[in-house]
Amino acid sequence: MGEAKRTILILIVGFLIVGRGYSLGDTAQTLYESAVYAYEIKDIKKALPLFKQAGELGHLEAQNRLANFYLSGDIVSQDYEEAMKWFREAGNNGDVQALRTLFNYTNSRGGKEQALALAIEIANHGDYECQVLLGDSYAVGTRLAQYKQDFDKAIEWYLKAAKSKNMDIFEKIISFYQIYVKDDVEQYAWACVKAKYGDSKTKDYLYSVSSPKIVKAGYLRSLELEKLLD
Repeated sequence: MGEAKRTILILIVGFLIVGRGYSLGDTAQTLYESAVYAYEIKDIKKALPLFKQAGELGHLEAQNRLANFYLSGDIVSQDYEEAMKWFREAGNNGDVQALRTLFNYTNSRGGKEQALALAIEIANHGDYECQVLLGDSYAVGTRLAQYKQDFDKAIEWYLKAAKSKNMDIFEKIISFYQIYVKDDVEQYAWACVKAKYGDSKTKDYLYSVSSPKIVKAGYLRSLELEKLLD
């Protein structure tokens, strides 16, 4: 929805509710409830414009309903572009799942730059899976990463994912330093971190490292990493 159109709509609704003690949020909710009622009694011609009015006023559930209506084509003609528009609105409203749907659609259509921007947006919402996806993409240099390996960006996203204290991401980072970067100290340090958070099998690897230099430097580095993860 265009910014000018949105502003006009908000102004019109504002004039309608002045003096009645309602907020725009109240009005959006009222419109949404009316839309749901009309939908439930199968009055689609009335329901759809009500959902749109509520969505245009920022009602998240209305935005998601509209997105799914256009995606499925159940009550309106299937329109992927319109569906993605409403998923974008819902994403702007803080719905990470809507952003994931938008990402999957964009990525499948080959929009590399748009897909990367969406992946970063989702990951910045704290989404673990997307953080790992970005780490993997930069480590290997996949299409999502514009076919460019970037170890600094890979570890940046792996570090964000590691705040989850998930054993899988710890193992992934250990492998990253072993296979790609070939850094024995960082590998040992992350193994220390993994062992600290409960993985007893990693201790076998730690005991097998015979270099005092790697052990000392790796242990000290693991203390720094623990602070970063807290």
